[in-house]
Amino acid sequence: MAVLFAVVVFGNGALAQITELQNNGSRDNLFAGEGSARYYSINVPPGYRRLVVKTSGDDVGDCDIFVRLGSLPTTRTYDASSESEGNDELVTVTNPASGTWYIMLYAYSTYLSLHFEVLYDGSTDTNVSPGNKVWDVSLDGSMTSSACLAPDGTIYAATETGDLWAVQSNGTALWHKSIGSVSATPALASDGTIYVVRNTGQLLALAPSGSTKWTFTGTTHGSHPVGVSKDGTIYVPSNGNALFAVNSGGTLKWQFATESGYSASSPAVIGADGTIYCGFYHPNLSLGRLYAIGPDGKERWRFNATGKINTPAIDATGAVIFGCPQPVNKVYAIQSTGVKKWESSVSGGSLFSQTYVYSAPVIAPDGTIYISSNRRLIALSSDGREKWHYDSEVLLVEFDLPNGPALDSTGIVYFGSLGVFGAGDLYAVKPDGTLAWKYDVGGEVACPPIITPDGNLVFATANGTRKLFALKAGAGPSQSVWPLSRQNAGNTATVEVGQGSGRPSLHITRSGNQLVFTWQSTPGFILESITTVTASAWATVLGNPVVVGNQFTLTTVLPPDSRFYHLRKP
Repeated sequence: MAVLFAVVVFGNGALAQITELQNNGSRDNLFAGEGSARYYSINVPPGYRRLVVKTSGDDVGDCDIFVRLGSLPTTRTYDASSESEGNDELVTVTNPASGTWYIMLYAYSTYLSLHFEVLYDGSTDTNVSPGNKVWDVSLDGSMTSSACLAPDGTIYAATETGDLWAVQSNGTALWHKSIGSVSATPALASDGTIYVVRNTGQLLALAPSGSTKWTFTGTTHGSHPVGVSKDGTIYVPSNGNALFAVNSGGTLKWQFATESGYSASSPAVIGADGTIYCGFYHPNLSLGRLYAIGPDGKERWRFNATGKINTPAIDATGAVIFGCPQPVNKVYAIQSTGVKKWESSVSGGSLFSQTYVYSAPVIAPDGTIYISSNRRLIALSSDGREKWHYDSEVLLVEFDLPNGPALDSTGIVYFGSLGVFGAGDLYAVKPDGTLAWKYDVGGEVACPPIITPDGNLVFATANGTRKLFALKAGAGPSQSVWPLSRQNAGNTATVEVGQGSGRPSLHITRSGNQLVFTWQSTPGFILESITTVTASAWATVLGNPVVVGNQFTLTTVLPPDSRFYHLRKP
């Protein structure tokens, strides 16, 4: 993942901070004095139809927009601009090239209260309002796993009857291929490889065209999604007592075995430091175990829980959050050291539809945890206290399908229901627990939705209509550490460096011919610099930071050239 922000020091000693935004990113209440500038960046993947940058504000002042691909714009050098009088500006770049786009908000005259937003959009119909269908595609079988999204907008979906489908972002089916029965959610590697686990246990690696690259047959029967780390290692839990680490070329890297009687009860998730977390369950003892395993395959710690551990998530502090349904029906938060942070009992439901927390949690930027049961969406505070719950209107009869939530950048939470006679709805719930809208999909929503960067909510139905749907969400996915069931729309279940790692803010001041860098004394971060944004590698800034109060301070000589600076956690 790119840095969350950087600071540029120009050759004349002037300083400017570059803030990186995600899709649908925005800022409010901005102000700047005449002649000054604010800098932002956004990384646009390939295949999107437009890049939109706009500002709005009151009648005080005049802000202009300058946009440039690959380098910082100036008032003279840019790829696109909007220089109207006042603060209502709009730049639209059609079919933007992939890469990092830089944005300068230039104060032609002092402005005091500015709203700024940026998005890239690939939807075929940008006028579809939230809660309405963008498109659907009929599948030849039911689907109980989430779809996954490639950077070019292609959506991959696997059916229980054995077909893998590739669908364009506009809903047009590209191809489908018979691969064998699949219940596990596919995952997508950074090179475009699609990983799918058959119900019989084999791990398939497929090219974007659908051709098979390799098959790994070392696992036993398995129905859990894989996790894919930043170095390309694939982590495959088996329904036996093992977790397999497979190299990106299809060879076994290592195998981690638990004690006899345990079998994997959850997929693996991967923390920012590379630690792998996976749940196992001993049915005769009703005992669950969360294992923390290093990238070398060695156990770091284990935590015993009463009940079956379901799909975990990782919050911004590095804590692992998961639900244990029967027999205890609790949600746990375990610190990255293996110490329990809290546990919270969940109750409610009806005689015919008790509340069992089978889903994966998602986590909002403020730490709120959303987890869904067979019929209820539950909001927990970051310390485990229930804030509210929302019950679906469908009388549910199936318990153990992980129809978990998804969170968009406006705070709307989405979850599906499944009930009698193939009934099902997709719900959109506001951050205060009230209903925003619901959509009758005519079938059971048995898998967590994903959200595309351009704001489409993609999911499938298990029975009834048996379709892959795209509904219009309120926005793209949340910029939180864990907004979707498998962290991201590629389903890799990996926290990127900079997410949830407590990255501190970097401040730079000039004192004569020296630069003074300060940042909060969060351990593990190094200061790096680069001469141009297109250079190949960042270099460590030499010097030993000094702790002053609760801050690190590092002083260097002012460089003769312009440089970018950022903090990175190796």
